[in-house]
Formats: sequence, C-alpha cells, structure tokens
Amino acid sequence: MELRNMQSDIGFISRDDNTGNYKCIRPSRTYDAIVCPPGHIKQNEDTVVNGCSLAGLRCDANFQCLCRPCVKAFDVDVFPKSESSDRTAPCKKMDICATKEQLSLVSFFFVDNLKRDNVRFDVRFVERDKTDYVDITYIGDFTYEFTIEPRERGISLLEILADGEQISQSPLRVETASRNCQEEYNDGWRIADLEGNCICVTGSLYIAGSCVRYSAFLPSILVPLLVIFMIAGFFFIEYKRKKHDSIWRVNQSDLEFDDPPAVIGRGTLGLVLLAGYRGTTVAVKRVIPPKLIDNTENKNPELGSGDMNELDDGHRVSYYMEPKDSDRTSISSFDFSRSGKFSAFANGKASGRASVSVGSLYGQNVVTKKFPIMKKFLVLNKIRGKDEYSKLKSDFITEMRQLSKLRHPCITTVMGAVIGGGQEPKLIMEHMQLGSLHDLLHNDSMAIEGEVLLPILKDIVKGLRFLHSFNPPVIHGDLKARNILVDSKLRAKVADFGLSQKKRVGVTGTPLWMAPELLLGKSTNSITSDCFSFGIMLYEIYSRKEPYEGEDPQLVLQQVCNPGINKRPPIPPTCPAKISEIMIECVHMDPARRPSFGDIDDELKRLNVDSVEPGLNVISMQISKQSRLCKNETLLLEVFPKRIADALKEGKKIEPEHHECVTIYFSDIVGFTNISSILTPLKVSDMLDRLYEKFDNLSRDHDVFKIETIGDAYMAVTNLVCHQEDHALRIAKFARDTVNAASETLIDVDNPELGYVNIRVGFNSGPVVSNVVGNRNPKFTIIGDTVNCAARMESNSLPLKIHCSEASALILKEKHPEVPLDPRGSIPIKGKGEMETFWVYNYYDGGFVRRGGRRRGSINSLTSSVENGSNSFK
Repeated sequence: MELRNMQSDIGFISRDDNTGNYKCIRPSRTYDAIVCPPGHIKQNEDTVVNGCSLAGLRCDANFQCLCRPCVKAFDVDVFPKSESSDRTAPCKKMDICATKEQLSLVSFFFVDNLKRDNVRFDVRFVERDKTDYVDITYIGDFTYEFTIEPRERGISLLEILADGEQISQSPLRVETASRNCQEEYNDGWRIADLEGNCICVTGSLYIAGSCVRYSAFLPSILVPLLVIFMIAGFFFIEYKRKKHDSIWRVNQSDLEFDDPPAVIGRGTLGLVLLAGYRGTTVAVKRVIPPKLIDNTENKNPELGSGDMNELDDGHRVSYYMEPKDSDRTSISSFDFSRSGKFSAFANGKASGRASVSVGSLYGQNVVTKKFPIMKKFLVLNKIRGKDEYSKLKSDFITEMRQLSKLRHPCITTVMGAVIGGGQEPKLIMEHMQLGSLHDLLHNDSMAIEGEVLLPILKDIVKGLRFLHSFNPPVIHGDLKARNILVDSKLRAKVADFGLSQKKRVGVTGTPLWMAPELLLGKSTNSITSDCFSFGIMLYEIYSRKEPYEGEDPQLVLQQVCNPGINKRPPIPPTCPAKISEIMIECVHMDPARRPSFGDIDDELKRLNVDSVEPGLNVISMQISKQSRLCKNETLLLEVFPKRIADALKEGKKIEPEHHECVTIYFSDIVGFTNISSILTPLKVSDMLDRLYEKFDNLSRDHDVFKIETIGDAYMAVTNLVCHQEDHALRIAKFARDTVNAASETLIDVDNPELGYVNIRVGFNSGPVVSNVVGNRNPKFTIIGDTVNCAARMESNSLPLKIHCSEASALILKEKHPEVPLDPRGSIPIKGKGEMETFWVYNYYDGGFVRRGGRRRGSINSLTSSVENGSNSFK
C-alpha cells in the first residue's frame, strides 16, 4: 500500500476511475521519466541531454544516454539570514530553521537550484490559526529573500511554494522565544504575552512607564492615602472632641473670686478656692503638681517648692501645706493667674471656709523604707519637668472627657476644667456646703445620729456601686472620709476619683487606708481595694478618729500586711453589730472574700436607723437630755432660734440655711480631765452649772446665741439668728467677760483651795450652714470649716487667753480698730497648715483679765505644765 501510494505521488502510476485499477504512466519523453531519489534534484533538461558529452562519455548509436541527471541537492535551498548564524547547510523539511524573540525581524534567503526563469514563488507564515503571505524580493542569480516578524511565542510554520506547490523541504519551523522585556525595559516586573507585547507580571501594575509590584505599589499608594485618611480622621475626631470639650472647658475669665479669695479647703496639690461660675458657686482646685519654678526658691527641701500665685485684680494667695501634718504632703502652689506667671513665695490673704479635701498621704515619711511601693507612690511629690508635666496635663484632659460624662446623685458633679491659655489645669466642681465627711466627724460640737448616718452610708455605697458598674470599672483608689463631700442637706457624694496624678504611679491611695495587696505591690487598685478602704472608713465614721491614731505608721503597715498578725483598726465601741459585720468583711486579708458594693448596698437597704445608730456616749447623752428639755415650750426658744422653734412646733421641715459670715466662739476648761478625776461627778456637774449659768447670762447681755455645751466646751455664735454688723466685736467682748467670769468661779465651793476655773478661748469668722439635725432628738447646729477653724483656735489657745484667726482679726482691724490685737505669728494648725493668728487683749500686758492671780491652786498647778507648757508659743 505504501509503495503504491508513493508511486502514485511521484506520478508512476494512476488509477482508472472506471475500473478502479492502477496502471503505469509512461512519459512521452525520457527526461520526463527521470525521477531523482530523495535528497537529489533533477538537473535541467539541457544539462541532462548534454551531460554525457560534457562528461566525455560516448553514447552508442541507437541509445539515449543520460549522465548525472540528478545531483545531491534540493530544488530550492533555504537559509536563515543572520550575522550571528553560522549555518552552512540549507534547512531541511520540518527543521527549526531559525530562532528569534517575539517581534524581532528574521530574514531568509533561498536559492532556486533548478534555475527556473518562469517559476512563481510564494511564502506563507503560519502562526496558530493565522496565515500571512510574505513579500519576496529577487536579488539575482536565482536567489530570493524575505523577512518575517514572529509575534506569538512558540513554534510557527514557514511554507515556501513554487508555482503553487510546496518545495520539497517545505514546511520549515521557526521557533519564537519570549521577548526579553525585562532587559529591554530595564524593568524586572515585565513579561511578554503570547503576541509579544510587554506586559506587567501578575501581581503588579503599570504606572508611569514602569511596572510596580502590588507589594510595593500598595504601600506607596495606599500608605499615603491611608495617611491622608488618618490625618483627615484625626482632624475630624479633634473637631468632634473640641466640640464636645467646649461643653466642659472653662475660661479663666469666667471664674469670679472673692476679694480676698475664699479658701474652702486644702488638698494634696494646694488650696481649694470658692468661686462663682456663670451664677453658680463652685469649688476650684489644682489637679496636677505645679511646674518647677526655681530650685533656689525651695529653701526647705523637705517642703518642696513654695509657690505664690496672683489672682485677677492683683489678689495674691499662697498655696502650701505643713509637711508634718499627718495627712498632708509637701508644699504645692496653685496658679490662678491668667498670665500663668509665678512669683516668689509669700503669705496670702485668703478667708477660710468649709473644707473640700482631696487625696493626701498619711505618715508618708516613715513608710518608704519597708514598702518600696510607697517610694513609687511618693514620686507624685517630686514630679517636675516639662515632659512629666505635659504628660500629666494630657492625661487630665483624657480623664476630663470621661469625668464630664459621669452623672449620679451620689458622686460629685464635675462641672468643667480650666485647660490651656498658659493656665495650670484646674478642676471645677460643684460646691458642697458642708465640706467633707471628715470635717463633720471631727467637729466635736456635732453629734451624728443614725437618722443622719444611714443616708450618708447609703449615698457613699450607691456612688461607688455606680462607679464600679462601668466596663471597665471606674476605681476610686483613695476612699476615705476626706474624699466624701456633704451638702447642706447632709447628703454625701463621692469625690476625688480618677485624677491624673494618681494614675501616673500605678497605685494610689493613702497608706493607712490601703489594702495589703497594694502595700506589697502585688496588685493595682481594684474594686476589692476600694472595699478595703471603705471598711477603714467605717472605723473613721464610728470612732471619729484617724485609723491607728497615735501608733507608729511604719509598724502598723508591716502588721497590716502580715497575715499572721492581720492588724486592723479595732471595732469602735459605738459601732453597731450589723455595721461591725460589714467592716470585718470589707477588711478581709483575702480580696476574694470582700463583698462588692452591690452586696453592701443590698445589706444597707435592710437596715433601719436604729441599726446604724452609734452607741451612747457623753455627747449623745447630753443631746438626748437637751432634746427632752426642748420639749418644754419655754425652753424651746433657748435652744432654737425663734423661726426654727416656731417651725418645729408646727411640724414643718427645716431647710438648711447658708450664712455668709458669722463669728463662732469656743471655750473649754483648762485641766478639766484632772478636775474630773479629783472631784465627784456631782461636784463636776455643780461646777459646770455655776459656770455656764454665768456664760448664759453673758450671752444674753451681748446678744450672743448659744449653740450648745458639750462637756466642758461652750459654743456660741453671732450674726446667725439676726443681723449683727458688729458680730466680731460682740464675740471679742463676750470672750473677755467669760474669761473674767470663769476666773471668778470656784472649782469646788467646799474646797476653795482648789482655786478658780481657768478657760482658754478661741474664735473665728466665716461662712457656715445652719440646720436642724434629726427628728427624734432634733438638734440645731452649724456646720462648716469655719466651725472647725474656731475649734482649732480654742485648742491652740493658752489659759486665760483669747486666740483668734486672721479672718476675725481682719474684721476687727477694719471695723473696730480700738480692739487691741497682738500678732502671734504663723503657727501650725492641725488640718489647716500654717496660719497667721492673733491674741485679743494680751494677757501678759495686763489686758482685761482682772483676776490673773487666781490661776494659783493645786488643780491649776497640776495642769499648767501640760496646758501652758513653757510659753513656747509666740
């Protein structure tokens, strides 16, 4: 079959269409019958006919001789035309005749070995399904050339036809290699596609004449876009923040201070001043430590920097604290100037008012050795420098955005803050008229009964429950009586939580109120540490003392942290059983065993007034006796102002009343403890009756309102019941006469040798709030820091001397210059710091005490060394 097919192809046989048989084809000429073997070509007819003659061969007669009709060659030889090609043999059929890159021109030339003059050559270039005819150029001597431009990567066919028939070695193959786009464009991220176009590789993008990988492109494009969006977002957020911040930001110029500024408290970082803000009375305090002024101004390294700042209109106030006060830190300044400038330390003139206490340290100089965490805690006192100050300021702004959103009846409302404008940050809070719970507890003239105490305890617990309910919880971190403020209706509010200076050192609090895990540095402030502090505060409330008072703080803190000793404040004798149980649970060594404020709140809801009533003591007994007497209508007017007495008789509710400026008198008997130990109770009672009968008569003579007597203490006030322009003078004269009256009163009429009663007196002027406390045993009382300061004037006085504050002295100097005043100088006053005080009618200059010699006697001799000392005061 294959032979027949080959014979048919070369024209040796043909098929008869009628019979289907094959028959030989006999050419008419011999030349036509010549068939050359593969790889050979038949020479032209003239060469073949004359071949034998040319070869020198003789052909016999009657024969037709053919000499070398075929030669070893193709009829057409095809060669690639390239300078780099060293090919000498022609391309064979299906040979890869040439290799080129895409879109590179490749030229060929071919030679017609048959030397035909009338032949027509065609060239076809086939790429996949596409066929192109290529132009041919004759260059002479039966030689032709053509050029193709391969595009598609891979193998293509090159067909050469002579008179429509493919030449013997056609088709030829042409290999098209990928275009070297990387080298051509010097771009490592380009490749050629199937058609030779240079494109960017997968994962890259054509930008500005080059290919960029997504990994490089995205950061280079997206990062700037992201930065732009972030900047736009930042400015948008800042815009929203500023818009929201404008609600709580306060301009310094919007605050109005008295002349001189009214001081309503003293905190760790300086004074707390009373101010007016848009018609509302507010408290203003510093919230971060002051900037360092000049180390040369710090003359006492223990005290820190002594700063004095200027208020508007030239008012100058110094802001300092005494370092030896157990619940105060070092001196701090408080800048209320619009310019933000500091000046040298100087004494200011500011009137004292109800205290608004803030966070403080207790026993700080003795706890750092054994408790490293305390060293970290005390860094607050040493924070100086621009970086620290800026960080604290930034933290405070962040906290203000949170504090301004907190609203609850049992937490102090933060009304705003002074930020920027060259001013030190200051917090603007609602003003609580009665100051802190600590002030009430340490006001010896005020008995706090169950009907007052239960709402206060509930308010504290509800406020802390509210703070702890947030996610994450808002931790107070410094819970104590000083940080519970009381309003004129004797409702308590939690204050001083979450301020910048606390957060900076990781843990906060006052050491003697802090949980053991905080003292040991094992934990940061938490809900359970607040609970521990609440337990210590319960001791404060029912003992009306500082915890561990009179003990070595360093030893106390060691024993508090020692599980074997587990030292805690003792349960006060006046503490009821239910409250004792809560206190014990709160101060448990294991934080997990302490109750939550939700649990405490639920427990307090089950208690009534009797359940929290402090146990009976001397004061409460006296008040109960006084209250029983008050039921007598005749005596009612002696105990209450007429307006109050009338309202009580009618069963009306008494609302608290604010009084701008009153003068308060305190006196007590020198050596009363020793007198009580020598005399029988009946004789002590007789002495007090005789003495206070004289005082009561003098109070009527001078129109001074008697508040109460508690033991040996006598308390009176002017400008409270009615308007009295000369209230300071009335108290001064009343004090003079009470000193005289006491010095004429025998201690024991049956034993004149014991001598006469000696008293010491103190008074102070300022604002107070009056109210009736309780309903079972109603008691008229006045509350405020003015009361506390007056009591301090008395306790720092000397026998037979009258001691007054600078506030009272200023009134006397201005309105009653005839009253002789003797400056005592600056002395440390507990809870107040250094204060300028005065003697009224100097006793040693003769003064008004007509019976000074009556200080003789055994009782006075026993007490003089204790009470009078060695005249160490100025």
